[in-house]
Amino acid sequence: MENKHPKVYIHTKIGKIAVYHHFANSDKTPIIFLHGVYFDHHLWDAVIESIKDPHLSDLCLKMVGKNGKHRAEYIKAPAAKGMHHAYPGGLLEHSLEVFDYCMSDIDLINRHSYASLNADLLISAALLHDIGKIQEYVVTDVIDDKTYYAFTETGKMIGHLCLSAMWVYSEIEKIQGFPHDLQEHLSHILLSHHGRVEWGAAILPKTKEAEFFHMADHRSATIAKGY
Repeated sequence: MENKHPKVYIHTKIGKIAVYHHFANSDKTPIIFLHGVYFDHHLWDAVIESIKDPHLSDLCLKMVGKNGKHRAEYIKAPAAKGMHHAYPGGLLEHSLEVFDYCMSDIDLINRHSYASLNADLLISAALLHDIGKIQEYVVTDVIDDKTYYAFTETGKMIGHLCLSAMWVYSEIEKIQGFPHDLQEHLSHILLSHHGRVEWGAAILPKTKEAEFFHMADHRSATIAKGY
């Protein structure tokens, strides 16, 4: 069936991506749902493919890649219960925004800083920093196309920062030769990305990548809230 709905293009750091408005009866329906539109799945896969470090690439592929163990849940999950991106696909949208903010500023930072930022580390963190949210929230109701969420018991007792760090560490343990310092730096970003303890951070950012990542994550969340 021919797609009669308009195709729109958005420009990102990984190139021009086609966006289709939602339509129910078509064999061309793209895979990933994203806040009112369907994004071609190549967008997400292209982000993963942009990671040059083989260990980080392997990690992201196994967790959220085309055949990743968490992919199906990830693309349907919200990024919050009500604060920001609180709708199906919100987690994916937030993660892509964080990725784009990181990539938009990293070249400028690297040109004017005495020490460059690790792009692969930032991309991996963008994809994985909130992965624990797929187990933090549960749907309670859907009214007039609006989805409502509540915290799961796991979400209340552990929270997504710790869940994300635990899942990532568990997957890293299965990857032969994964550098210990790389694992520590990635885990540190995951645990510190809220920036402040009063905002839910398990630890304060202590590396340049962690500080930079917190700003990108905070930017996505606050813009989505309209601040």
